Amino acid sequence: MVTRGQQRVAVGRGWKAPEQGMIHIRVDGGISRNGEVGAVAAVCRDHTGNFRGSSTVVYPGITDPACLEMMACREAQALAQDLMFSKIVISGDSKNTISDIGEEAGGLHSLITSEIVANKSLFEVCNFIFEGRNYNPDAHYLAKFATSLNQGRHLWIEDPHDPACIPRVLVMNE
Repeated sequence: MVTRGQQRVAVGRGWKAPEQGMIHIRVDGGISRNGEVGAVAAVCRDHTGNFRGSSTVVYPGITDPACLEMMACREAQALAQDLMFSKIVISGDSKNTISDIGEEAGGLHSLITSEIVANKSLFEVCNFIFEGRNYNPDAHYLAKFATSLNQGRHLWIEDPHDPACIPRVLVMNE
């Protein structure tokens, strides 16, 4: 960890800035410790790294990791709509999910994939990229935390619900 003034910079992990004017939404899915509850999380930051909002959806009984990752991508689009952003990049740590969306693939989660692909037309720009988990701590921790919440959708705008899950200090790659 290198310190520059008040900003902390981590090499090899952390937040990577999107282009100016774009919003970056990181997504992840998680399963409760008892294996009975699944949750998805989406965390939105602007090009300067400022927190803009986050959301989770808790699904009792849905614990398939691939399904949760796909549903997290759909939740990212819903969050972007809630925040009224039209230029978004969505990143996740599941190569298969990001690939299925890019290829508009069928398969087990084809209904969710087709909904995501159709929803892309609601945005000026809606790109999906793969980033490893080490670049995605906000969404990862929020998804794990969300498994302890009540069933349904939870939304935070402007202020994160828990600084331990969504750090206020920007950690960037350089």
